[in-house]
Amino acid sequence: MSKTDSLILYILDDDKQYAGLLQKVAEKSGWQVINEQSALNFINKSLPQDLVLVLDLMMPELDGIEVIRYLIKNN
Repeated sequence: MSKTDSLILYILDDDKQYAGLLQKVAEKSGWQVINEQSALNFINKSLPQDLVLVLDLMMPELDGIEVIRYLIKNN
């Protein structure tokens, strides 16, 4: 069993092409991937305590720093 078997990689990026490329690479490396283009949709999901997140810092609804602040405050 590899280290990535139990981990889910969340990709939060409004650029669909970039997120799709990251997803393909991660899946080939054995990661389970959840891809989200909306910061608001992401923060409203039920998220695990431990997560691995690739985060775009410049998004239209909330920027990446606001997402990090939300995660810190609510976890």
